[in-house]
Amino acid sequence: MTSSPAEASEFRRLYIYAAFQGLAGADEIHALELEAIRLKKPHPTARILEWHETSGALTSSEIEVIRKAMMISVERESMADITARLFTWISFETLKRPIQLHEMCRDALWVPDSAVEEVQYFLRIPKAKYQTGQAPELWPITAQLANAILEYSSSPMVKLLQEKTGRLLVSSREGKSSNFGRSITGWCRRLKLISPRTNKLLMLTPYRIRHSGATQMAAQGASRDEIQYVLEHDSVYAADAYIDCLASDFCPLLERANRKLGGIFSELNGLFFAGQLGQKSSGAPILIPVVNQPAIVGECGKAGSCGQHPFFNCYNGCRYFVAWREADHKKSLDYLESELERWGRAEGGKERSKILKELERVYQAVKDVVARINNGE
Repeated sequence: MTSSPAEASEFRRLYIYAAFQGLAGADEIHALELEAIRLKKPHPTARILEWHETSGALTSSEIEVIRKAMMISVERESMADITARLFTWISFETLKRPIQLHEMCRDALWVPDSAVEEVQYFLRIPKAKYQTGQAPELWPITAQLANAILEYSSSPMVKLLQEKTGRLLVSSREGKSSNFGRSITGWCRRLKLISPRTNKLLMLTPYRIRHSGATQMAAQGASRDEIQYVLEHDSVYAADAYIDCLASDFCPLLERANRKLGGIFSELNGLFFAGQLGQKSSGAPILIPVVNQPAIVGECGKAGSCGQHPFFNCYNGCRYFVAWREADHKKSLDYLESELERWGRAEGGKERSKILKELERVYQAVKDVVARINNGE
């Protein structure tokens, strides 16, 4: 018995060929019967639920193999391989769709304040699918990735192509549209990356990266709303498969371990604004995730790195957040109102999800900041 529709289809094709060629004892009657059978198409989420070896989520050991390759340039690396490596790296850090990364403008890398001690880096990533036409959103990335992007953009050939196309990630193939999804598969093969799970060449695609990130979020206990927020799905129910796969009989037990992705929203902690009001200083700047002119509303007073989302968690209960008195916190309120409206529409009038409640908590925290400033604190 075959284990998948694809294998069943291949078996049928071979049997029909053998029957009409008189090979291996195959019978024409059985061949005609096989031809009449309608094979069941796999459910779209089957590859997720079954942790498919070549199209489902990557295991932790597979991710580690890719991570080492994507963060280290090899000797005499071609421009195509550098682009594929950066595309892979950005995909892992942001979990965005290939078309979103393909359409990033050449100035997508943004630094709010390069003079501070701990510089933060963001990528302006355009929207896609049902969100096309909305303003690009700022997503935080690591300093290591930002430096790799800067080095990439400093190459004369890359710089010339960036000026010509207006894109951050470029291809040297004249007159042809870039297929970065195919390019990272080829990059993986050229490096001969072997999957510890299958002991075969590792199959890497942009959607495997997204499946992996979302599954890891689910393993950390993220809600479907939070997974939808990061993956930017149109329906909140599309994230259910990532949560369901953790209970699936096909889920490798050793791969349930948590992986660091960073919190998107703080847990309900009974707190609103717990930080301080202050003047502009040298701390890491905190900015509104998406506005036409990104606005800084405060800074992080914590020594060392912080794994929290650099906006939502700052207002909502973080004692290290310093909200600047001279900042325009009204812009934060405007942004949150637009997010509440967007998520309210996505929910279709049903009971408000956790993410809506979290947004309302952040909104109340910002109002608390405004009230304190108005009261002269």
